[in-house]
Amino acid sequence: MASYHTISLLPVIFYILPSFADCFLDLFCNSSVTGIFNKDTKLLCALTSQEEWNLTDIVLVKQGENVKVFNFKKSVNEVQGRIKLLHPASQDISLVIQNTQLSDNGIYQYQLQTTVGHKNADINLKVKAPYNMTVFPNIVSSRIVSVTCEATGYPLGQMHWFLNTKTNLTSNTNTSIEETPQGLYKISNTLPTKEKIETSEGVYTCAMWSIEDSKYEVKENISFSHPNSTSTEISGKERKKAFVIVPVIMALLFVALVISAVLQFRRRSHQVH
Repeated sequence: MASYHTISLLPVIFYILPSFADCFLDLFCNSSVTGIFNKDTKLLCALTSQEEWNLTDIVLVKQGENVKVFNFKKSVNEVQGRIKLLHPASQDISLVIQNTQLSDNGIYQYQLQTTVGHKNADINLKVKAPYNMTVFPNIVSSRIVSVTCEATGYPLGQMHWFLNTKTNLTSNTNTSIEETPQGLYKISNTLPTKEKIETSEGVYTCAMWSIEDSKYEVKENISFSHPNSTSTEISGKERKKAFVIVPVIMALLFVALVISAVLQFRRRSHQVH
């Protein structure tokens, strides 16, 4: 009977043993990681154990696709594709995704296997591309007819215009959005120089609003003493120059005529003598 009970308990024992071994192992990973486009991203992970351990296997699976994007064993190189294991023989078992791309967005499961047990941890990776912004005026016939703000980045944000950081002029603008081959968003926003802008002086600010973080990530300013004063100032200066130059030229012509007349008179006098 004793042997029968022992045999019947074997499945339970084999079931409990792995769980018991896992009690000696802990895995800590940052559950949320933000990566920067075209930069290296570190997936921070570390293990602690009450027993002496040896690393046998590390697997990184991208959930939703069920793809093993990284599978490290002692006999395998610690660099696979763009993913690298930093310290194979250390408790710091962090991974680095090199040259992070937008396609790396997603939730990953970090699977750790050691001689004293195994542990899993989920990591949510969000990839961002900080917006690069430029602001420039559009000039036609020496007049500023509009101001354009262009920005490229990820994820999709909202572009706003402000006058002196207070008055919101966004409703007066026209926005276009394109997607680049890399998956980035190129946003272009044009503010016509009519109505408020033609009669106002100050600093105009183009700002990118992050929907995810609920804050302005990047701002760029452009200032005018008067947006359309360029043509007025130029024409005024030209007129002043004209008023000065024309009399000077007339005076020089008059002097030249006088000198010419005197020279001719002297020549005739010499011929008579």
